[in-house]
Amino acid sequence: NFFELGGNSLLLLRMHRELEKQYPGALSVADLFAYPTVSKLAGRLDEAASAAVGVQVVPIRIPQQANSFDRRARQGDLLRLPLGNQTVQQLERIGELEGVDPELAAIGIWAVMLAQTFRQPRFDLLLCGLSDGSGIASIDLNAVKGYPELLRVLRETKRQSSPPYPVLLKPEGESAESGILPLYRGGYAAGAPADWLSASGLTAGLTGTGAETVLQAEYDAGKIGKEKVKELLQSFPLWCRRMAVEGQTKEQTAAGVQGRRELE
Repeated sequence: NFFELGGNSLLLLRMHRELEKQYPGALSVADLFAYPTVSKLAGRLDEAASAAVGVQVVPIRIPQQANSFDRRARQGDLLRLPLGNQTVQQLERIGELEGVDPELAAIGIWAVMLAQTFRQPRFDLLLCGLSDGSGIASIDLNAVKGYPELLRVLRETKRQSSPPYPVLLKPEGESAESGILPLYRGGYAAGAPADWLSASGLTAGLTGTGAETVLQAEYDAGKIGKEKVKELLQSFPLWCRRMAVEGQTKEQTAAGVQGRRELE
């Protein structure tokens, strides 16, 4: 700690002048008070650098057959799917079984669907407009052990509440132009960073409550076809039912095992 090593206000100002030569405009004097160790100050510099140049993210590569015939960039096309009571209740049940809110359960299902549909287990998912924070979730289904662990990854991303840094597409195997950056927008009407909205080729989110809940998707028709987006929306209730059944079965199995142990 700078002050524990004998630092004082005069030395702090002197240090700030030296740092300003190397990192002009990146740090304020107040930052030196708030981040008084080398590691904390280095972390603050990394944040400042990320905010300045943007964060590289991995998009989802879109197969040629899923591309739209309209190759012009055209954001703003919208599809909506009313979910109905049964799907809403299944989301609530999944949330209850996994110890998360239903919207986080929906985000997890959406992430799994994207990975399965486009056969890409590794990609980045932007999250914003959520009650407990926003961030960039690194989805890697090969690295997590099932749906519950994926939910933990998503929950941790939200807790970090990272600032909405500019995002830069990172090509993997194909050019960035052939991919989309998925964005999940909580409470859909809530504000979202303008550069995130412009970078995203597919923005999804839930609107309404109870029986009026709707899954909404806004997409760039120049990058992904309407039929593929419609397929994703129509698959969502099926995945909700599947995950609810799997969760219920797992709970019953665990209860049976516990019952046998008690008998023994």
